[in-house]
Amino acid sequence: MIPTFELIRIARQMTERFDCLLFGSLGLDMTYPEVLEEGVHDADFYADCTMDNLKAIIAYLKGEGYQLQSWQDPIDDKFDYEKMRGRFYFRAIKEVKDYQPAVVDVTYEIRDITYAELSRQTIIRDGVRVLNKEGFLKALSKAERQKHKEEWKRLHALTY
Repeated sequence: MIPTFELIRIARQMTERFDCLLFGSLGLDMTYPEVLEEGVHDADFYADCTMDNLKAIIAYLKGEGYQLQSWQDPIDDKFDYEKMRGRFYFRAIKEVKDYQPAVVDVTYEIRDITYAELSRQTIIRDGVRVLNKEGFLKALSKAERQKHKEEWKRLHALTY
C-alpha cells in the first residue's frame, strides 16, 4: 500500500518551504482524480533549477529520512552536483513501516517549460501548491508516455 499520508505531508512542507510545485499522479488525484486510470504511486515535484534551491530540497529530504539518488548515483557528501545537469530529476525514497516505500521525484528540467512559467499556473489544495488545469495540460503536453497522453486527453475534455 502506498503511504499517501506521507506523500501529502511532504508535498505540503516542500511547496511551502521551497520553490517547487506538485504535479504528477498525486497532484492530479488532489485536483482532477477522474483523469487518473491508476492510483497514486509517488509524489512528483517540479522545482526551480537553481542549485541553492535544489540543495535545500535535498537537505530537507535527507533530514526527513529519505535516501536520495541522481540516476544511479547516491546523493551523499561526496556527490558532484555538476552531474545533475541534463539528468532532469532526482529521486528520494523512504521506508515507511507497514507500507511500500514513499517515493518522491523532483524534476528540475522539462523540455521547453520553465519553472517560472508553470509556477504561475498553480492553486493551493489542502495546503499544497499544485498545478491548475492549464498547468497540468501544459506539463502533460510534453509527456512521452502513452499513459500521460491519455491523461491529457481526459483532462482537456473536462468542462469545469
